[in-house]
Amino acid sequence: MFQLTDITKSFGATVALSNISLEIRQGEHVALIGPSGSGKTTLLKLLNGQVLQNSGSYSLIESDRAESHLDSLSNKDLRRLRSEIAYIPQDLGLIPQLKVFQNILLGRVGKHSALGMLSKFLIPPQKNLQHIFSLLQRVGIPEKMYQHTATLSGGQQQRVAVARALFQQAHTLLADEPISAVDPARARSLITLLSEIATENQLTLVMSIQNVNLAREFFPRMIGLKNGHILFDSPEPSTEQLEELYHLSESELVEP
Repeated sequence: MFQLTDITKSFGATVALSNISLEIRQGEHVALIGPSGSGKTTLLKLLNGQVLQNSGSYSLIESDRAESHLDSLSNKDLRRLRSEIAYIPQDLGLIPQLKVFQNILLGRVGKHSALGMLSKFLIPPQKNLQHIFSLLQRVGIPEKMYQHTATLSGGQQQRVAVARALFQQAHTLLADEPISAVDPARARSLITLLSEIATENQLTLVMSIQNVNLAREFFPRMIGLKNGHILFDSPEPSTEQLEELYHLSESELVEP
C-alpha cells in the first residue's frame, strides 16, 4: 500500500503538489485526471521514488507489512524499491538505437550490479530471451523482437515499453499519459492491454490520462488533480466536479 500524508513538492518557486494525502492499495486501478500542469506527472514520479517530497511523509507498506519511508532509505534500498515499481514515462524511455529485446532487458537494470547487468546485456541468458519473447507475444508484437526500436511505429514502441515494465517483475505499474500520441482506436487498445495485464498479474495500476471517458470506462477510481491539489477522489465524479476540474481562469486562457 502506498501511503502519502500532507505531501508538498516544489521545484523552485513552482509548487507541483500541495498537501496531498492519499492511499493506494495493492491491486487497485487508479486514473489520475486533470489539466496539463496539475501535478499528475510529479505524483507518478514521487510514487516511483524518482523525486522526493519537500514536506510530508510517503511510506510503502509491503506484503509482509514492512513499512518503508522513502526519504529515510539508503541509495541501495531506494534503488531496490524503484526496481519494484515500473514506470512508463510520456516519452517511453526507450533507446532507439537498441534492438527491442535489448530495451526490454534494461527493465531489470535496477535489480543487478552494473557488471552483472552488462554481462546479461551482452550475452543474454536463453531463459531471459524466452521470457522476452513470451512477453512480446502477450503485447502482440513477437515478430519485432530483434528489430531496432527506431524502426517501430509509435504504437509498437508503446507495447515494447509495456513489455519492458512486465520484464521488470514489479508489483506496481505507473503510466504517464501513455495514449497521448496515438489515435482513439489504438488508445483504447493500449488501455485494454494495460488493464488486462494488471489484472492478470495482480498489479497495482496508476495511470495519468486526459480522456475522461476512457478513465470512466476502465478505472474504478479516479483522482482529479488541479493546481497541485486533489479536487476529488471518487469512482464516479459528478459533472460539476469535472467542470470545476477543467475550468480555466481568465489568466490561463490562450489569447485568440
